[in-house]
Amino acid sequence: MKGNSTVLKEHLWKHRVIIVFTDQDLSKKWKNAKEELNERHLIYYQIDKNNTLITNHKKVINHEFIKSIRSTYAKETQQTTQVILIGKDGKVKKRSSKLELKALYSLIDTMPMRKQEIREKSNNK
Repeated sequence: MKGNSTVLKEHLWKHRVIIVFTDQDLSKKWKNAKEELNERHLIYYQIDKNNTLITNHKKVINHEFIKSIRSTYAKETQQTTQVILIGKDGKVKKRSSKLELKALYSLIDTMPMRKQEIREKSNNK
């Protein structure tokens, strides 16, 4: 496993991950997206400049984990917001300066693993 994958190794092949570095209040956006996030196996980690974490992950998160995410994925930039989408394979799929969930869903829905999930879901109906 490469460096990027080791920080989030518990999610490997189970979840897609959205990491958002921002000081914006996105709680309403996350709450409204609960169904779509669950459907696409998405875990999010929103981290502000003080390393305060907002997440939908059920596990208790320690401060070292948050620092590891920041040191692994945050880039030096003038942007006030950084959004990183990580696939189930642990690889970065997209970086952006704005959280646009519908665009991320569209990207995810084109991925081979997601297409397979959709097929399996429709076959089980």
